[in-house]
Amino acid sequence: MDETLINKLAASKKFAIEINQRLKDSKVTEEEINSARESYRSVAFRASLLFFCITDLTSIDHMYQYSLQWFS
Repeated sequence: MDETLINKLAASKKFAIEINQRLKDSKVTEEEINSARESYRSVAFRASLLFFCITDLTSIDHMYQYSLQWFS
């Protein structure tokens, strides 16, 4: 009975060590993802500006409501 308990405790300790290692790995991965995301922030900002400028062109002239394919 005691041997079974000792084996289960050893297995749970091993499992806890694996979980802690995976947690550390996930923190590193999270930092890499955040770094990559920050590098795209300026591009996303400029793309959103461009998008809203293009959508606001219809208030300047109604011609801009239609696509180039429509006029062709």
